[in-house]
Amino acid sequence: MTIRVNKTSRQVQLQQILSGIAKHFAGVTSVTLGKATYSPAALAALVQQILDAMAVVAQANAVYREKVQLERDAYAKAAPVLRLLKSYVVATNGDGQDSMSTLTDFGYTPRKLGRPKTAAKAQAEAKAAATRHAHHPAPPQANGTTQVAPAPAVTPKA
Repeated sequence: MTIRVNKTSRQVQLQQILSGIAKHFAGVTSVTLGKATYSPAALAALVQQILDAMAVVAQANAVYREKVQLERDAYAKAAPVLRLLKSYVVATNGDGQDSMSTLTDFGYTPRKLGRPKTAAKAQAEAKAAATRHAHHPAPPQANGTTQVAPAPAVTPKA
């Protein structure tokens, strides 16, 4: 299982490896790792190459973030004007299908019209409404008529 290490931890570890090589391999002429033999200077150069690449990436990342922030600031400054421009174009030309060419010239899309109901859909809606009414009739006070059940007839006992 590989343990993932963040860049900061990796950078600290690589710097410690460099100091360990300098401290403990000062009197060693070569170290055999795997099937290859390395001098302490070659090992230090290998580790330093990684550290240099990490520094270049960090610097490029900082420049990238700076450029992204410039883009965000420019858009934030222009966004209110762009909203007003869209409102102006829609107000002067309309936003329906008939003004499609003008709106598309500006990169806006016309308002979508609702699809007309088909006969089958209208029939299905009517059937659903009838079923709903049949299964759940309105309470007596809701339809305006009040029906009172007659009281049972009481016959006196003789």
